[in-house]
Amino acid sequence: MKQLRLDLEYEERVKLSDEICNKVLNLSILNKADIIACYIAKPEEVQTEKLILKLLDMGKKVVIPKVNPENKGIEFHYLKSFHSELEKGYHGIMEPKTLLKKLGVKSHIDFAIVPSLALDITGTRIGFGGGYFDRFFSPTPERTTICGIAFDFQILDTLPSDPHDINVDLIVTEKRTINCSLKHKSIN
Repeated sequence: MKQLRLDLEYEERVKLSDEICNKVLNLSILNKADIIACYIAKPEEVQTEKLILKLLDMGKKVVIPKVNPENKGIEFHYLKSFHSELEKGYHGIMEPKTLLKKLGVKSHIDFAIVPSLALDITGTRIGFGGGYFDRFFSPTPERTTICGIAFDFQILDTLPSDPHDINVDLIVTEKRTINCSLKHKSIN
């Protein structure tokens, strides 16, 4: 999966990312959400900058993860300005500056967009091996919808999982939207 993502040409990655993010923005479940968690993409991932900027323009409260490598945890900070409130953090990934207001309680997150290396149609998610998002969202608050965004080739029929892995409720690719959870009957 890593190699397949790296093999995508830059222009194609941007085009597909825009398609995916536009589909996310059109979800009624996202539009009803107040606090939205979203990751900052690495170059080979589905790009999230335009999505975050649009969410901020819509007046959504956007929280971004900051990694604490010492305790293998993440905390989320409120972001108001994409370009001025980020700095290089863990593994060179852009993170919110420490001075930004922290999210108090994870159960306040209505909609969370999480990074994924691979997903399956039942919502099983393989991340990048650190378990940061799994630990943060376990147990997942009832009100929180976990959304995996990925390029369609990252979606497989089945994946192995461990008991500590979180599942996503929803998957959005450039080709399809998959409701993996009985938690939400209607997503569009």
